[in-house]
Amino acid sequence: MPKKKQALLYIVLTFLIVSFAACGLNLDKVNVKIPFVPTKTSTLIPTPLPTVTPTYPPKIEASTNQYLVEVQEDSSTIFTDLELGYQLEFSPEWLVISVDETGQDTLLENTADALSENMQQMLSAALQQGGIRMIAMDYIQVYHETGDSIANMNVIYQTDLASQTYELSFLLENNAAVLPTLIPDSDVTYQAIQTNPNGIEYAKMVVRHPASTFGTPLQQIMMMVKLDEGVLAITASVEESMYSEAEPAFLRVFNSLKWVD
Repeated sequence: MPKKKQALLYIVLTFLIVSFAACGLNLDKVNVKIPFVPTKTSTLIPTPLPTVTPTYPPKIEASTNQYLVEVQEDSSTIFTDLELGYQLEFSPEWLVISVDETGQDTLLENTADALSENMQQMLSAALQQGGIRMIAMDYIQVYHETGDSIANMNVIYQTDLASQTYELSFLLENNAAVLPTLIPDSDVTYQAIQTNPNGIEYAKMVVRHPASTFGTPLQQIMMMVKLDEGVLAITASVEESMYSEAEPAFLRVFNSLKWVD
C-alpha cells in the first residue's frame, strides 16, 4: 500500500485515541454524611438530607480572529470556526472550549480556576492532539453513570491534500477495516455515508471499546467531512451504558453542522 494512502487510514484513529484518552477521567464527587440526633426515647432518627447545590464552572465565551463561542439565553452554545467556515450548536449540558494551538498554555492558565482538576486533565489530554479545534465536556454529568468517565466531544481538523482524491466511502471503509487491527478488542458496530439537514455529506462510524481496551466499556460516534485541504472530524465519547441516552445529543450536534461565510 502506498505510504500516502496508508497515512489516510490513520486519520480516524488519531481522533479516536484522543477522545477516549480524555474520556477515562473522573469528575469530583460531593460526599454528604447523614447526621443523626437522639430523641427522648433514644431512638435515632435521621434528619432531612440537605439539598446539595453542585458548583459548576461558568460557561466560557470567546471571541478571536479564529473562533466565536457564544452562550445563548437558554445556555446552549454556538461554536463558529471563522478560519475554516463552519458552525456547530451544543445543548446546555455541554461546556464548550475553543482551542488555539498557538496559545495552549494560556488556555490552561485561564481555565485553571474555572474547571475541576479532572476537567483540566481532560483539556490537557485533548491539547496533545494536533489539529484540535474545540473540546466540549458534559460538565453537569447528564451522561454519567459509574463516575469513571466524562462524556466529551472533540472537533479536529487534519490537513491532507491526498484525502481530496478519495471518496468519503473509501476513507470510511478503510478506516473501519484497519481500526480493529490497531486497537485490539475494539470493533466498528455501524458505518454509513449520510447527509445532515443542512445538506452536508459525512461519513458516520460507531465504535465500541470493551473494558479490556481502556479500562471501562466506552462507545464513540464520529462524523468525518471533507473540507478544503483536509478532513474535519467530530468525535463523541461516553460510557457504553450511557450511549443510548447520549446519542440523541451527539446527533443534534452532527445535524447542526453548517457552512458559514
